[in-house]
Amino acid sequence: MLRRPFAFWLPAFILAFLLWAWGLSCYQSFRLTHWSQEEEHSRLIQLDFGASQLATTVAKSSADKIRRPSTSDTRFVREEFPPTHSHWWFPLPGIEHRDDSSPGIQSHLYRIIIPCWLIVLLYLGLWRLAVRRYDRRTQRLRTKDLPSSGTAEVPFGN
Repeated sequence: MLRRPFAFWLPAFILAFLLWAWGLSCYQSFRLTHWSQEEEHSRLIQLDFGASQLATTVAKSSADKIRRPSTSDTRFVREEFPPTHSHWWFPLPGIEHRDDSSPGIQSHLYRIIIPCWLIVLLYLGLWRLAVRRYDRRTQRLRTKDLPSSGTAEVPFGN
């Protein structure tokens, strides 16, 4: 096991980072928000990592007759949860879509929630497939290099 190549051990460090980030997300939240306002439309794109999940939110709203100047803003926020505040370690994945319409205003919200445990499981599965493929490949190369039973042929007539 210790004779594995660097390509095996590098993913082990990535797995350690994913597990550390999962544990950290139970006590802290990190949010990257980009908001832009055009003349008739406003857009919000938000990436939220906290509460043992990675959530992406995209919202768009438009007002028919309201004209505003074009602006945009990007912010990064980090907040700590109180020590007594507990989150689920295993939240469920989800997709949310909401259309809110009132006279003259249309609003659309899309939110995708990917739990940390699902990210770790997918990563472990892909890593396992890569290790299995590597093992099969090295085994095939080892058996190919061994002489077959019977008389061994010497390449190039040496």
